[in-house]
Amino acid sequence: YEKIPAYYSKDQLTKQLGAWVNIQRENYKNKTYIMSDVNIYNTWAEFRTLNSQYFLSNKEEWHAKLIQLQIFIDKYEKIPAYYSKDQLTKQLGIWVSNQRENYKNKTQIMSDVNIYNAWTEFINLDNYSQYFSS
Repeated sequence: YEKIPAYYSKDQLTKQLGAWVNIQRENYKNKTYIMSDVNIYNTWAEFRTLNSQYFLSNKEEWHAKLIQLQIFIDKYEKIPAYYSKDQLTKQLGIWVSNQRENYKNKTQIMSDVNIYNAWTEFINLDNYSQYFSS
């Protein structure tokens, strides 16, 4: 599925795996419970490294989405539509819509000064400002 299982899934197995992954992440970070075992800790570290794209922080994910947006605009010369029939375009369009709203209100991830400034810089770049003028 090319993603971490979600603990909020309706599918019981996916939900259990998602909860398990969240527990492992927390234990890994704190080196507690089973992650206090050096072999298990190292195995999990190796797994995370091999699958690093699935273990990004919120900020890392945000920056990755911003790069996806830049690539999309460069390729199609437009903002992705949140109502698109193409799932990836739709997801990116929803993300852009959320960023605009959060930026306007300085809420969610836009309450982070670095993210806010990165978005400000992006929407004011000559290549992209035309897509973000009100």
